[in-house]
Amino acid sequence: MSAAIAPVFGEVYWVNPGFEALNVGEKRGISNVRRICAAAPHLPFPKDYFDAVMSIFVIEHIPQSEVRSYFEAIRKILKPNGVFLIATDTFWFDKYTAPLWKTLGNVLQGRFKIARHRSNTMHVNLMVPSELRRILKHESFHIEEEDLFWLLGRTRRLMPKWFAERFVTSVFVFKCRLHK
Repeated sequence: MSAAIAPVFGEVYWVNPGFEALNVGEKRGISNVRRICAAAPHLPFPKDYFDAVMSIFVIEHIPQSEVRSYFEAIRKILKPNGVFLIATDTFWFDKYTAPLWKTLGNVLQGRFKIARHRSNTMHVNLMVPSELRRILKHESFHIEEEDLFWLLGRTRRLMPKWFAERFVTSVFVFKCRLHK
């Protein structure tokens, strides 16, 4: 995601606690991206540093006991009126969506092999949208926009929101700002 937006912005930081993920980013050869090996709550940036912070497929890797310190770090580095974009996948993605897409990829490549569900052991905090909404509110974030996704795109257009959130949403994205 940050690779896609890097050409639009003057400076983009990729922050990840693992060198392997940062090295993958380096191979893309984007000149205005700085790679930082770090993790919340110990982010090496001053207070009110960023206009926008994107947390793309991160929260599901953070143990519940560390979520509060994670959001404290985000609040610290985000400028007043800055944008916080958070995206995460759900249990449904791990169990159904990912294997289905892998199976479809196999079929398109001429291999008729059904992909099996394998739990991602690094996903320690999968949640549904209502859970993250509650956490964001508790952590002083106001959600301005949200999108729920399933296999065919946005789930809201296909079924009632309450049903989509609980039973078929595989990925969701919230655009937030801090409460003033």
